[in-house]
Amino acid sequence: MIVAILCAHPVLVAEFESQIERLRLSDPGLGALRDTMLMQADRPAGALAEALARENPGVLETLMRHPHVRSAPPVLRRDDSDFARMCLAEELAKLQATRAVRAETEEAAEALEGLADEGVTWRISQATKAFHRAGKSKLEDTGDLGEDRAAMSDFLQSLLDKHGGG
Repeated sequence: MIVAILCAHPVLVAEFESQIERLRLSDPGLGALRDTMLMQADRPAGALAEALARENPGVLETLMRHPHVRSAPPVLRRDDSDFARMCLAEELAKLQATRAVRAETEEAAEALEGLADEGVTWRISQATKAFHRAGKSKLEDTGDLGEDRAAMSDFLQSLLDKHGGG
């Protein structure tokens, strides 16, 4: 959704450039869109939009045809960059929280190889709370929180249950 919002609102690329640079995208096509955004970030929004369409036409069309993208409020409301800015900031915050939870969980799981202590249990508990806070949308559109959130929540709860923290 992050790349789609940026494609729909290229005026936001320069503002979020540092976060865009840190995006790790598993899809090479989305990576190409990101790279084009970064190479063209200093250009006016119209020129950036043209570059995205010219250099990545198939990828851009495919991305924007996905039903969850087509129906996403920040993509539908192309004339409202302020709304898109809020949505983008929220999506980036959720991504950062998800990464932090995964890193903390992996580190805690390694620590659990030995004897679980209160510190490890507390860290898992705090990571879970942060993940849930980040996942609660401050905006109306929460349609794309999906299975990843539920799976992560179940995984974290199972760790807490298994090691006496829940």
